[in-house]
Order: sequence, then C-alpha cells, then structure tokens
Amino acid sequence: MKGALDNNNWICDINLQHPGFTAQVFTEYTQLWRVVVQLQLQPNSRDGITRKLTKDGKYSTSSAYKAQFLGSCKTNFCSLIWKTWAPPKCKFFGWLILQNRVWTSDRLAARNWPNFGNCPLCCQLLESGLYLFQDCRFTRRLWKGITMWVGVPGLLPVNWVHGESVLEWWSNMVRIHCVDRKGLRSLIILVCWKVWKERNARIFEHNGATNQQVLNKIRDEARLWKAAGAKHVSTLLPFS
Repeated sequence: MKGALDNNNWICDINLQHPGFTAQVFTEYTQLWRVVVQLQLQPNSRDGITRKLTKDGKYSTSSAYKAQFLGSCKTNFCSLIWKTWAPPKCKFFGWLILQNRVWTSDRLAARNWPNFGNCPLCCQLLESGLYLFQDCRFTRRLWKGITMWVGVPGLLPVNWVHGESVLEWWSNMVRIHCVDRKGLRSLIILVCWKVWKERNARIFEHNGATNQQVLNKIRDEARLWKAAGAKHVSTLLPFS
C-alpha cells in the first residue's frame, strides 16, 4: 500500500489513451484521487483490513453472507408465493410469472423466436403474461365461474383493480376481502397454474378444453390440495 501511494505511484499504470477510459471512468478516477490524497500512512504500522459489516471490524461468516445481499431489492414474493400452500412446481411457476419470465408470445417475438402470436385461449390480442392472466376473455369467464363457486364477490373481474404488470395484478388480487386470505393466495396460484396448463395444451398438444372443463379441473385439483393438507384452502372453498 505504502509503495503504491508514495509520490502518487498508483497513477503511473493509468493509460489515458485506452479506449475504455471514458468520461465516466475519468470522473471516478478523480473522485478516487481526492480520497487517496487525504490518506495519512503510519510508516511503522502494518496494513490491516477492517470489515464494516461487523461491530468489531473482524470477519465473520454471518457478515460475509449478508454482504451477498447488499444492493438487493426487497419483494413481496415471500407472502405471495413462498409462504403460500401450493405444490413446489406451482410456486416456482408463480415466482417466474411474477417476474415476467415465462415464455409468452411477446417475449418470444422480442427475440425473433417462433411463437403462437395471439393469446391461445381467446385468439384476440398478442399474448403476454399480463394479458393471459388479467385481460384474456377466457380467463375472465373462468374467474366468474370461480366467483360463483366460492362466493367471493371481489374475485369477479369487473371488481378487479387492474395492474400494469402481473406482479401488480397479483398483489391486488391477494388484497381482496374474503374469509381466509391464505386460502385466497393458494387459490390464485391454482387458477393461474391451470390457465397456464390449458394454454400449453392448446399450443403443444392441439387439445383445448372448454371454460367449464377447466373450472372442473380447478375444483378437482383443489380437493387434492385439501387432502394433502391445505387447511386454509379447505376453509375458503365449498367442496361441493
């Protein structure tokens, strides 16, 4: 450290002619220089490393783990997905769709990859995650049937608070007033999973089901979830 700072030796390796030496790099370089010139070295003291993430300045495994999350963004995925009762594959799908990471037609088209084009369920507009789950006529009719089944008026599409993304739409859905909010979160995952399964069946198997048939599949799957221990789902749904 001392040798590098003596007589500003550290700047000798800087190549101002390098193509990567942009205006931004120059700005950062001058900011660093201002900090470095203020350093006062103690010739008889050894260099040491002090960690800012611990009170005593010493290394700990815990501080190293926390450092991995510096700059990360907090989300509500834990309450929406991970703490909700649902099979792991359904949770993983929910996690992907909330981040717009499933291969709907809009994302495929953006990469010039083969795609189905319009929504496979209603054939009206270009398929996107938001359109498939919030705006598709087939999906909205499905939610009307679910509203009649569970008796939660807020699930009726005309009562939805629309979102600008799947995450915003999903977050609005879980705030709907009902008997059991935890059961509602499971129901949303279940419905979206079945909508996605129906979408894939039409694209890859060329085998489509009617709205009533998909609703029956959701009812059957909900009974299986209840049998597997989804107690909040059993509180919300009238299994009849």
